[in-house]
This record gives sequence, structure tokens and C-alpha cells, in this order.
Amino acid sequence: MARILLNVVETPTDSCHMRYGFHDDEGFSLIDAAVATVVAMILVTAFGGMMGSTLRGSRTNAQAQEATAIGTERIEYALSLTWESIAMSGIDGDAPMLGGDQLLAADAGLEADESLVELPAGLIPPRVNETVDTTSYTIWQYVTDAGDGLRRVVVLVTWVEGGMSSSHNTSVLVSEPVTR
Repeated sequence: MARILLNVVETPTDSCHMRYGFHDDEGFSLIDAAVATVVAMILVTAFGGMMGSTLRGSRTNAQAQEATAIGTERIEYALSLTWESIAMSGIDGDAPMLGGDQLLAADAGLEADESLVELPAGLIPPRVNETVDTTSYTIWQYVTDAGDGLRRVVVLVTWVEGGMSSSHNTSVLVSEPVTR
């Protein structure tokens, strides 16, 4: 049998790698892995923060859309009633925007205060609570005498999310039917 001897020539670069523990065939060092882990954690944390912010914004928008839909449904209900029934069934003393038996112009965005219309035949309750997708909405409903044979139906939808109170206000004028 013949023996083959290999003569390995050490170059200065190889010598430097050998002296400081760098070996090309051993993969990543512990420091490489630690740096990669820290970079990955920073990226995941930043991405998670963006996703959290996006989800919160999405939930806030969904709640505002739901409040708008609730207000629209209440207005449509009022429009489906007879003139005699378009009145409040009572007055809630805890209701916002009220000053006695008046809807306050400054709070409701009106030009002047308007008197509430409360009748025994009234089918519009002053307050209704509704829960949609774990959010509790309080629906405040007002009917006022807007003058000239008109009644104003105002719906204020309020809810609380993350300690912050939000609201949506909508209204419509309804005219008394006139026979000709």
C-alpha cells in the first residue's frame, strides 16, 4: 500500500482564523445567533405594535359604523309611525342635552332650544340600551316641536371603549300630514 502524504501550507489568513477561533466550516457562532435573535425580537415587537394599533383602529371604526346604523334604524322606525305616535313615551331626567322639558340647542347643534313632545300615545322611549359584539350602546331618543307643523326626531348613540366615551348624533324633521 502506498501512503499519500498531504502537505498543508498554512497561509496568513488561515493562521489568523486558527488563532482567533474562526473556522469556516463550523456555522454560526454564539454571538451570531444572539445578534440574530435580538434583531428578530425587535422586528416582531415592531410588527406586533403595528398590528395592535391597526386592530384598535379597526374596532373603533366598526363601533362608529354600528352607532350610525343604530341611529339610522331608530330614525326609520320613527318615520314608520303615525303622526300621533311620533312622540316621546316619557322623559328621562338623566338624559344628556336636556334642560327641563327642552332639548338644548347648544348640545344638540340646533339654532334654538326646542320643547320636547311627550304624549300618552308616544311610541318613542327616551332611552334604550343595546349590546352589539360586546359593545354596550345607550340610545337616547328625543322628539321636539320644531314649529310650523314639524317635529324633530333626534337620536344620540353613546358608548365607552377603553375608558373613552364616544357618540353619534343624527336627526330628521317630520311634517304633520296635510289633507287637501
